[in-house]
Amino acid sequence: MPSLKLHPVSSAVLVAFLCSVPCSLAAHAAPPSASGDYPFAKAPDGHRGFGTSPDLRELEKLFRKAEGDDADFLASILDLQQDVHLLLHLTRTYYARRGYFDLLQPGEDEETLAVHFGILRRNPFAEPMGKRRAQAFVELLVDERFWVREEVMQDWREEMRQVRGGLALFRAHTHGVAELTGDGELARVTQRVDLAAARLRALRLDLEALYQSPIDAGDSELEYEEERLVELITDGDPKARSMIQDLERRSRHDRQRLRDGLFTRKLAAQLGREIVQREKGILRARGIYAEVLQLLPTFDRHNPPPPAIASMEKSERYKRSASSGVEGLFHDPFHAELNYLVGLGYDFFAGRHVSRAYFDRFLALRGIRYYDYATYGRRDLDGMEEYALLVVADWKPPQRDE
Repeated sequence: MPSLKLHPVSSAVLVAFLCSVPCSLAAHAAPPSASGDYPFAKAPDGHRGFGTSPDLRELEKLFRKAEGDDADFLASILDLQQDVHLLLHLTRTYYARRGYFDLLQPGEDEETLAVHFGILRRNPFAEPMGKRRAQAFVELLVDERFWVREEVMQDWREEMRQVRGGLALFRAHTHGVAELTGDGELARVTQRVDLAAARLRALRLDLEALYQSPIDAGDSELEYEEERLVELITDGDPKARSMIQDLERRSRHDRQRLRDGLFTRKLAAQLGREIVQREKGILRARGIYAEVLQLLPTFDRHNPPPPAIASMEKSERYKRSASSGVEGLFHDPFHAELNYLVGLGYDFFAGRHVSRAYFDRFLALRGIRYYDYATYGRRDLDGMEEYALLVVADWKPPQRDE
């Protein structure tokens, strides 16, 4: 993985740097392949991608034996995920060193820091704060980059899910029985991977720019204000409210300038329509998943269906569950459990020559490859994973001691 060059920077330098960036992220794009054979188009940010009209055979070739520029391309996608994880880890480490997590109550998840801070920022006396927690609160209050970082980081899990899901389906198609089709299904997957990879690249650039060392140059006047505010909050003095509002006012301008220069923000401005459509699709797929659960007789005992569904013939319910599930996968092909439900529907009325593809996709999205024992041999499989392995590879669960 290429090393990350992370340097502490002052707010003024950081604002100047971010605001000097060209509006188009294409200016930061990697050059296309140097070889003459370049079957894939570019991603939305100008980097190499899988394209909007991918060729199924070229994709299989890429994932069977990537060499030269192709190998570099796949490695760049994997490095991207690792880089983002590293930067997120460095950010959390920075928060810990600054004592930000002291704001949380014992046992509270570190992921809730921004939510917790937001509540106390609106009402610093919502709950009692001792000196230690008050100090953490004030440190967060004067860190104008905290909220900007949190805004940048809020979507990273979904982008990572999209990239990982796409790569998993590509490998399952090439080395398994997932059988992606070239009638638009493949293009929907490649477009999603390219969009998510572009957003992760922008996220990486922003986190690198926003990174700061655990030691910042001090400002004696500000330090005095901070100490005074800590005392007021600890004592429950109402004067703390006006001091908080004053600090907020003074940092608001810098925060906005930082936001305006973010790579993620610029990319969102260019691709707002695509991002919104994808988010709507994800929500639609979740709704369809709930509907399919009611359609499948398999889940009647745990999820009794409404009378209109309960009165249907069993075969009709399975058939409708498969067709509805396929519609859901049109909106979100990386919904692992929905792939499983589609497999169940087809398993009943179409047979395993059809259902195996969806069960294999489900396994791939869960990180399981039926031909690689290391991916599931030491894992506690749930009932869905066991059944999918049974269908795809005629796998039998080991005998368990009673």
